[in-house]
Amino acid sequence: MAIDRTFFRGVEYEKKFTREYLVQRSDAPVTGVLRCAIPLRHLIILPTGKQYQADYIFPVKEWEAYEKYIARRFARRGGLRKMNEQYSNGRDRLRAALRGMVRARSRGLAAMQPFFKRYLDVTLSSYSEIYIQPWGYDAQFVPYVKERLTAAVDTDVMEQIWEAISLPRKIYAAQDAERAVYACYLRGTLKQAVFRITKKYCWLSVYNLNHEPVTPEYFLQFVKGKTKKQVAKEYARLSNLAQDNTRRVRAAFSNVRDRHFRSLLYDMNAYAFARTERIDTLKQSYYALTFFFEALRTQLSVVRRKDASFLDVVSFTTPEIIAFLEKRK
Repeated sequence: MAIDRTFFRGVEYEKKFTREYLVQRSDAPVTGVLRCAIPLRHLIILPTGKQYQADYIFPVKEWEAYEKYIARRFARRGGLRKMNEQYSNGRDRLRAALRGMVRARSRGLAAMQPFFKRYLDVTLSSYSEIYIQPWGYDAQFVPYVKERLTAAVDTDVMEQIWEAISLPRKIYAAQDAERAVYACYLRGTLKQAVFRITKKYCWLSVYNLNHEPVTPEYFLQFVKGKTKKQVAKEYARLSNLAQDNTRRVRAAFSNVRDRHFRSLLYDMNAYAFARTERIDTLKQSYYALTFFFEALRTQLSVVRRKDASFLDVVSFTTPEIIAFLEKRK
């Protein structure tokens, strides 16, 4: 039975979203959120009855206070820009740890362990706020900016500006993979290159630790049934997309005379990209972590003297995993 609102220990809770779930998909990010997302301190994760799915239920008053906190924080001069910098720095550190984990996979658990700890260092830090912020951002900060924008520009210009805020000035990983397929097809090298492209972007489908990476057939579908002319057109569109969007953003934002407000709009544009790109980073995390947890499963089977399943391993909490790594408990 679905629960949208409930009371627990005298506190009213409300469901905010439903997501894919496994303990190790959520444990470290959720811990990081509750450490850093002042004043958000409590959360119930309640399985929905569907496999690998749960509702995330927060205290009503804490959530309302958090939304207002986000709005105040981002409304301060440079507040949103600081968050964008915090995100990009954390993303780069996280991806470096994940690359190290994947490279070390052939050397076993001991070689991967330092990279797992680096992954935790980032995930348990304030970087984790990016996972929860968009809801507070949309509820409180967006209306604040719209009100300011209404007072600053004409209605037709406002629509142009608001559309420009969400236009990415960089392309996403899925678009970059698609463009690479088109480029190789036009050069006649796709048959050989598709395995390299797959190796680089196979994580695109891994939204949980039990998901399978994509195969070369996934990328070959991009050109299936298309003429060379159609492929060339799609390649040109993706190649020019970031540049075209950048021109549109600059043209729209030039209508705002207040340079500080205009700077805030650019920060919102960067945040719009980050909140979507964060999903790509999550997928890369789950893909890299499957190698770590498989190595952990093998080691656990040796210690237990019976086979452990992958589901066993990803159902442990992070402190339990650390205890096993350090003390074999």
